[in-house]
Amino acid sequence: MELLLNNNVPAEEQVKDPVRFIGTKGYKVLVVGNSITLHAPKPEIGWTGDFGMAASCKKADFVHRLYALCSEKKETQMCILQASVFEKYYFLDFIFDEYRKAKDFAADCVIFRISENVAPDPERSDIFLKRYKQLVQYVSRESTKLIFTTGFWKNGFADPLIRETAQEFKAELVELGDLGEKSSMRADGLFEHKGVAMHPGDKGMEIIAERIFSVM
Repeated sequence: MELLLNNNVPAEEQVKDPVRFIGTKGYKVLVVGNSITLHAPKPEIGWTGDFGMAASCKKADFVHRLYALCSEKKETQMCILQASVFEKYYFLDFIFDEYRKAKDFAADCVIFRISENVAPDPERSDIFLKRYKQLVQYVSRESTKLIFTTGFWKNGFADPLIRETAQEFKAELVELGDLGEKSSMRADGLFEHKGVAMHPGDKGMEIIAERIFSVM
């Protein structure tokens, strides 16, 4: 089941500044994501957090769980790039200047955790591939380890193109689409707004973090 079309949390204005940091030294990990990675408070839809929707607290979202797992292994610092606007408007003459701080972070590892806001449009598959690869090249270096994930909600348009990109870059690929089909992985019943509630709850966030960490 594809849940993408039921995602009614707008991609625009999820955050004021798309780049944030956790930690100040150590192995550098950049996470390129969307509302599942970071969403600022939006009380009108019942979301008051300032972290990954719909975790119960900051420490429970997948970024902070991943940071904790990485830090147990070695000292780690992370950069979050919230790229939901790119997902929705990749087909425009997209300028990456707003993401400059993420590029300058010079990550040792980049995790591309986007898919959910990419609307299905077979006529734009070539332009999505082009722009997605431009984003990859913009925020990474030749020595950077690359990890790609498919959507938490299966996306029949974007997910195959993400798999193709991962193969081209000889990168790790983490499949997540099975998670969004399970109520136990979503925040069902915890939020009145259906768009918020379909996001991963604490269990879903934990599994996302564990799957990504397993290939780092």
